[in-house]
Amino acid sequence: MDATTEREILRIRREGISTGLDILAREVLFTIVVNGVEVVTLSASPHDPDDLAVGFLYSEGIIDSSEGLGKVKFSKASNTATVEIDGLPEGKLFGPGERIGDSGCGGVPSVAGKKAAKLKALPDGPVTDPGEILQIYHAFQNESALFKSTGGVHSAGLAGDNGLEIMAEDIARHNAVDRVFGRALLKDVPTEGKMLLTSGRISRGLIMKAARLGVPMVLSRSAPMDLAIEVAEKLNVTVIGFVRGARMNIYSVPARVAGAEGIMR
Repeated sequence: MDATTEREILRIRREGISTGLDILAREVLFTIVVNGVEVVTLSASPHDPDDLAVGFLYSEGIIDSSEGLGKVKFSKASNTATVEIDGLPEGKLFGPGERIGDSGCGGVPSVAGKKAAKLKALPDGPVTDPGEILQIYHAFQNESALFKSTGGVHSAGLAGDNGLEIMAEDIARHNAVDRVFGRALLKDVPTEGKMLLTSGRISRGLIMKAARLGVPMVLSRSAPMDLAIEVAEKLNVTVIGFVRGARMNIYSVPARVAGAEGIMR
């Protein structure tokens, strides 16, 4: 499905008022059903439903691999992705009162997210040069085609030694991250030891998604939340915000940035 639509608008400029067409990001209510159980309904972009459905299940810890994962069936009429997973352990799906709500841009604490204490701290390393971090993030921003055309979506990416490997966009920042992880799983791209890049603010939920899949660095041009930093320190995740131009702020675990170790107290 198309991720954008056009709408006639009025433009007011110094020269006067004129009519024209503007490109808008589309938004749908996207429902994921697993083994007949309705798991979640998200406000989301309508494109690439497989990436979003699989990525949500993967990043929330409902599935740990592609084993037993059947083909995603998508209904355009209801914007519903139906997923069959063979051998899904009992208790992986949500019980009464645990159903996740609309993730939106602010995010909603999930059942998997409430189990943050069970996540293990990531191992130390790798160490990356600050110049390489800036270069990778700038390349990521240049790939944000949907944002450039609409100004109304968030971007997320996965980067490794060879630069930017996966790029995804959605109206919600959590969804964009889920799309990245879904594409990684479906294309057998490892996530361990990589960098997660996002255009939006860094929340506790994003840190846990990254840690759950072995991603030790989270980068954004925006700010992190205080609880995100607390969780990042416990899970040994490096958080870097305000990556803009030739500058960045390191909020946690600076040892992964060359030259930064030992400076912070």
